[in-house]
Amino acid sequence: MSDKILFIIFPGFGSTIKHFRLNDVNGKFNTNSNFLSELKKMGKIYFVNQNYNNISYYDNNEKEEQYLFKKNINFTLKDLNMENICSKIYNDVKNFNGKYVLIGHSIGSFPLYYFSQKYSSKCIYNFLIDGTNWGPFYINKKIHNKLIKDCNKTTNENIQKLINEVKQYNSTAIYKLNNIIGGCLEKQMPVKAKKIKVTTYSFRNLQINEDPGGSKHSKKEIQEYINIENYFYKNNPNKYNTLYFINKTHFPHWNKESRNIILDTIKCCVK
Repeated sequence: MSDKILFIIFPGFGSTIKHFRLNDVNGKFNTNSNFLSELKKMGKIYFVNQNYNNISYYDNNEKEEQYLFKKNINFTLKDLNMENICSKIYNDVKNFNGKYVLIGHSIGSFPLYYFSQKYSSKCIYNFLIDGTNWGPFYINKKIHNKLIKDCNKTTNENIQKLINEVKQYNSTAIYKLNNIIGGCLEKQMPVKAKKIKVTTYSFRNLQINEDPGGSKHSKKEIQEYINIENYFYKNNPNKYNTLYFINKTHFPHWNKESRNIILDTIKCCVK
């Protein structure tokens, strides 16, 4: 393990540190050898645990280890402020005598990008695991515009009402809170995001045929994802790299084959 590398992990919606300890072995989940245990061989780990991370849409009791629904949820709009989120993280890690490697899954790509742009002198790599695209790169502009509009009307009272409904296992409330979290984070991203300060590897899944993680992508969506990746590469040819996965889950760090590709790429970069 290197004492000079600190992995800062930005989880996606509903992901706790337990999610990152899972891995798929012959269709079953095993915690003995997983993404985090392999990262620990390369450096130290700081896991970003936001107040909203205990929410999850997944409540399948047959896969308890995979569906980590928790009832101790409490957050306000202040907790969704990216400046507050990133400043707190930096205050926690600023005394680390080394460099940061940022890893973000899904919606965790928002604070990852914000952090790496702000503290770029300390960050040497970004790794996006099926990251969420923002602003002008959003796949469905109509959904994006409605999302931002709804978030602009959100109050702490609205959030608390939904949290109370979530605690009663109201799945509709979970989706609404997901949209609020995503919209509030996304509207703080730069409108024009051409130049990236930190070398970035994006692991993009072009098709989803298995749960958890969403529905199957259409051909149009797949092409739009490729166009987005090409946009960032075109504007950052020496700093942006894309590795595509086909027919993997939205959680490729669980799948043995794709997890190994991600880990091997990280190893090559930080060795």
